[in-house]
Amino acid sequence: MKARFFMYICIPLMGCFLAGCDGEVKKDALEKYVYVNKNSLDMYIGDEVQLTASPVGESFVWSSESEEVVSVSQTGLVKAVGEGISSVAVSLDGDGTKIDVRVRTFIPLTDISLTTASVMLYIGDRRQIWAYPVPENASDVTFTWRSENPGIATVDKDGMVTAVARGITAVTVAYGAIEKTVSVSVPELYKCDKSGWSIEVSDERADDGGGKDKAIDGDYSDRYWHSQWGPDVACPHWAVIDMKETREIARIVTQRRSNGDTKTLQYFIGDSPDADGDWTMLTEGAYASSGADHTLTLDAAEPLSGRYLKLVLPDSFRNPYTAICEIDVYGLMYY
Repeated sequence: MKARFFMYICIPLMGCFLAGCDGEVKKDALEKYVYVNKNSLDMYIGDEVQLTASPVGESFVWSSESEEVVSVSQTGLVKAVGEGISSVAVSLDGDGTKIDVRVRTFIPLTDISLTTASVMLYIGDRRQIWAYPVPENASDVTFTWRSENPGIATVDKDGMVTAVARGITAVTVAYGAIEKTVSVSVPELYKCDKSGWSIEVSDERADDGGGKDKAIDGDYSDRYWHSQWGPDVACPHWAVIDMKETREIARIVTQRRSNGDTKTLQYFIGDSPDADGDWTMLTEGAYASSGADHTLTLDAAEPLSGRYLKLVLPDSFRNPYTAICEIDVYGLMYY
């Protein structure tokens, strides 16, 4: 009977004791941990950020490690004062935490620099356009890109342009009110009609291959313009083609004689038929060997316009002899 009475008395007392201990643990945990809604701050001079600490309703103490860098009010309002790295501390009854703060000077963007002002792409081609902030250390710059006509060319968020259809459009990069534009041309190649064209050459042996006109007559049999021999004429040999009108040229396909003596091709474009006049390099290339494919396709690094086309043959696999069967010229069509 006594034992049962003792049990009835002790169990409630133990419950009270345990409940009291649990309350103490919760209270200690409440006082030990202080939470803030930010782990760190990256600010510019003049910025203000309101920090919030919990448990809500407690009287926290706020302080700054360096008042020259950052200040903080007793409500947790942080103000960026000067450049540097500091921290803001918040405490409650001796326990607390710190928030790291970096303060910088805001440097505004004044301009955008582009790697190019224009691009020319064929349908399906892609080209990366790079944009750079001016000054280069401008603060927090993220560019946006857009195409004026995505049906002709698209651009992604990083400035990669893709040609979709023939035409001319523009791609714009922007940050706020600052914008720069890149012209985008998407032409198609067309094979020029050589009817009525004429050709003059530095030298020839017309009874070997048929003569200079064979280089532009559209006959792809093994008939050709051959350089002079007996007596031999040293390289370089040249030919000037009158296309009869100004054309924008992007590609030239050349077929040499099947014996493979011709080696290097240099094409120039100009507005005068004078072989010794002013010419601009259009493209150049060379056959890999005398036994390589006799048709060589050369694309211009940049399409250029002119009425006259000049071919220079500076060397040969069978020096000094060169022979050209056919020259096909490809222009650009935008619409």
